[in-house]
Amino acid sequence: MKYVFVAKSSGNPATRYRVTPIVDRLRARGDHVTVFNEPNLVSQLHLVLLAIRCNLIFVQRKLLSTAVVWLLSKISTPIVFDYDDAIFLRSSGLVSRTRQARYRAITRSSHLVLAGNSYLQRAAESEGVPSAVVPTSVELERYGTFEKEECLTMVWIGSRSTARYLEKHREVFASIARRFPSIRLRVIGDFHFDVRGMQVECYGWSESSESQLLGSSHIGIAPMSDGTWTRGKCALKVIQYMAAGLPVVSSNVGANRD
Repeated sequence: MKYVFVAKSSGNPATRYRVTPIVDRLRARGDHVTVFNEPNLVSQLHLVLLAIRCNLIFVQRKLLSTAVVWLLSKISTPIVFDYDDAIFLRSSGLVSRTRQARYRAITRSSHLVLAGNSYLQRAAESEGVPSAVVPTSVELERYGTFEKEECLTMVWIGSRSTARYLEKHREVFASIARRFPSIRLRVIGDFHFDVRGMQVECYGWSESSESQLLGSSHIGIAPMSDGTWTRGKCALKVIQYMAAGLPVVSSNVGANRD
């Protein structure tokens, strides 16, 4: 069997958790798999040529140009579209006509849409295409048992794009620090964060240290605002905390509530 996968870079969390495990298993059983990471227009046209000779095209959250999607729709190769964010909107939650046009094009040309939560599935259903909810999953073997820090440690993991949800709760953390001076906040991400009166540890993310930094903490936190963009979030932080055996404090938004 021959498969073509279209996804963001290999370091992107959506690719790491929703594409790479599938690709690895297909290759392990002897199937031929081609992966396009961050395809530009030229490689998207190459994708069309490959699609003629493959058995399935799997597109992970990448909004291809409407012209390329139109060409793919003229080929009999089935398309599966997988997504785990409200990519039909801007991250601010504002409407983007370009994003919506590309979203409609890829969903309506797909044989099946896999959505990371029920909010995203309803969006796909509104386009009249078959869809299913497939939550993001992690491999539990990667999350071992670690000795806990002596100091009570809250942990947050994420990227710069979601740092604003920490920022909005800075005063909450400051209030916690005044009441519980010994508590510590551990931030795993690609940015610096500080809170007045609280000890904050900032670590860059790496696959080799992630499980230890999570597992040695005490509480996983996932603050988030409620809006059209955040309702499309698929609770990866919460899933990782639970895999590491941590109790979780999260906002009641999107897949967090599930």
